[in-house]
Amino acid sequence: MIQNGIRVCLLSNNWHRSVFAQRDELGLPLVRRAMKPLPFAFIRARRKLGARSRQTIVVGDQLITDVLGAKWAGMQVVWVDPLSSTDLWYTKIFRRIERRYLAHLGKPASRPGGPRQGSPQPPDAKAS
Repeated sequence: MIQNGIRVCLLSNNWHRSVFAQRDELGLPLVRRAMKPLPFAFIRARRKLGARSRQTIVVGDQLITDVLGAKWAGMQVVWVDPLSSTDLWYTKIFRRIERRYLAHLGKPASRPGGPRQGSPQPPDAKAS
């Protein structure tokens, strides 16, 4: 990706060792303790990459933390299915809200690790 001018930064609400291990394994910059969906860490990550908001695409698997935070920070977003089939207790609450949102739109709910077939872009979110 770097050869193509694409820069990546990890943005996580996590502060445990696992997030540092991922950073080290991937060799990417990290913004931890992000407090998503608040936009401040999204902006810090964008600045680490030397990008503007309109040049930045956030890839995230949670509607409430990732998609909402990216939109509040003025960034484009791609909403993907989660890689993990297990969630923390509070993430399970957010996932329940996501399923209700998708059901309200008449779209199939995602399944962990699988494609979000026919999923809508969240309000005002357009991926390029």
